Amino acid sequence: MHLPCIKSLARGGTLVTCGCTTGADGTTDLARIFWNQLSIIGSTMGSMDEFRSVIALLQSGALRATVDQVFEPAAAEAAYARLEAGEQFGKLVFKW
Repeated sequence: MHLPCIKSLARGGTLVTCGCTTGADGTTDLARIFWNQLSIIGSTMGSMDEFRSVIALLQSGALRATVDQVFEPAAAEAAYARLEAGEQFGKLVFKW
C-alpha cells in the first residue's frame, strides 16, 4: 500500500486500490489507519465482456456519472475548497 495514498485520506476516508502493477509489497502506517478509522478496499478488474457491458450502458445513457457542480477554471479555488470540505456529492467538473 502506498503510504502517500494513506496520508492523503481524511478521517473516515476510503482508499480503493485497483491491482498492484508496481508490485504486491508496500509500506503503510497501521497506526494512521486505526486512529483515523480508514477503510481500504481492494478491487479487481472485470472481464472484457463486463467492460463492454458497462460501455454499452454509458453509451445508451442508462449509466451516468453523478455531477455535483460545474466550475469555470477561474473558480478552481472554490472547487478545491468544496472538495476539501467534503461538501460535494459526485464529480466536480471544470468547463474549459
